[in-house]
Amino acid sequence: APLLAVFLVFACLPRCAAASGSQERRLFAGAGAAFLHPLSADFRRVYDRPGWPLEAQLGWRIGPRFDLLLSGRWQSASGGTVTPDPVQADESYPLRLRVFALRLGAGFRLSDGVVAPYVAGGFQQAWFRERWPAADAEESGSGPGMFAQGGCRLRLGRRFALLALLDYSYAPMNGGATGDRIDLGGIGVQLGVRAVIL
Repeated sequence: APLLAVFLVFACLPRCAAASGSQERRLFAGAGAAFLHPLSADFRRVYDRPGWPLEAQLGWRIGPRFDLLLSGRWQSASGGTVTPDPVQADESYPLRLRVFALRLGAGFRLSDGVVAPYVAGGFQQAWFRERWPAADAEESGSGPGMFAQGGCRLRLGRRFALLALLDYSYAPMNGGATGDRIDLGGIGVQLGVRAVIL
């Protein structure tokens, strides 16, 4: 229900702007890709081949420099786990991890120039699914977390912009191959593009 309410708010924003008589384009969409370095040593030990997170975003300009942000972030990782009593010393089995996070936050531009420093942050709800193909088993879970970003925005005309951001995410989860509470987030560099649509 809370997630549905967020989507309804974004769906109503263009109608609200039209009703107020505003002619300024405020709704924008964006996409980006990031290189993620997991901060958890247990995560890096099990998943030595983390994927590149992909993010799709909707935003609404709520002031001269403030943006309301809603985004979905998807990432995958591959690795291997060792059984408690291996037959061979190097016995390992492949693991596959998928993580989806729904983010809600706000962004702020420090200036209105062509190149402008940009910061953002907020909360996220993440879901993970871990598969062990050899045993035909899987585990899933979810949990709340947070994210923070900082970098710069390069404006390309009136409708397009490029972003280069340092991204930090905290996504604690229970279970998985480690059997303990583990942070599936980390720190990384994200590159993206935005386009004003309404």
